[in-house]
Amino acid sequence: MEQWRSAIKLRPDLADAWAALGTVEFSSGHKMEGLADLKHALTIEALYSSPDYLKYEAFWSAKLIGFEQEMIGLLNARK
Repeated sequence: MEQWRSAIKLRPDLADAWAALGTVEFSSGHKMEGLADLKHALTIEALYSSPDYLKYEAFWSAKLIGFEQEMIGLLNARK
């Protein structure tokens, strides 16, 4: 998590860092922080809600994509 936070300090507009930090936080039990960070990533780059984008363009693993898609479902349920 610290590496992603460092990346965000250097480039606050880096959607990949926000999305990855959120996913790692969420999967580590920090659900609310993870959801907030993913939501911020989506304001920077909406494509981070697409599993295909994550797999083929961002090169995320299937496991991370699964966590991220669970988070997307939770964010959509809150609307």
